[in-house]
Amino acid sequence: MTAETNGSSKPETVIRAATADDADAVSAVGGAAFIVGHACALDDAHAYIDKHFTPEAMRVAISAPKSVWRVAESPPGNVVAFACLSLKDADSESYPGLAHLSSTQLVELQRVYAHPSCHGTGVARALVEATLETARGMGYTYAWLGVWERNPRAAAFYSKLGFRHVGEKKEWVGTDHHTDLILLAEL
Repeated sequence: MTAETNGSSKPETVIRAATADDADAVSAVGGAAFIVGHACALDDAHAYIDKHFTPEAMRVAISAPKSVWRVAESPPGNVVAFACLSLKDADSESYPGLAHLSSTQLVELQRVYAHPSCHGTGVARALVEATLETARGMGYTYAWLGVWERNPRAAAFYSKLGFRHVGEKKEWVGTDHHTDLILLAEL
């Protein structure tokens, strides 16, 4: 667990391992954040949320053996953000800019979502830094992620954390065809 204070009146942020008991809170945060970060057709966004961010879907995801989930609470007891490390062997050949790395070096940082009410507060940065420190501790030397090309705020956020653009991949969100930027950082 990581507790961070900044000497101001901002509430304390606690970063901790997620458990299946967090599924309801993670579901709510994910749904709220997805709407803000993905400007696709509203019907497509709701269909995606209804499939991928239900409490049951989040319970299953958090409990998956090849993943490590973290949540940020601010104030303590109030989940406002989450992130996941996917420990599945990376198919780096399928992702532009990653083919030169082996799966033992490479971990995917995925599903980083912060409730819109905490954007700009430092909570997401603390969460990602703690999650990447976990990856370092597990022996990984690189982390990668995909971020929607039309989400410049997220792309700038990851750039400040040392991620650089190495490729692109097409994804579908309902009927919308999205291009994800593939970003890579050395740990």
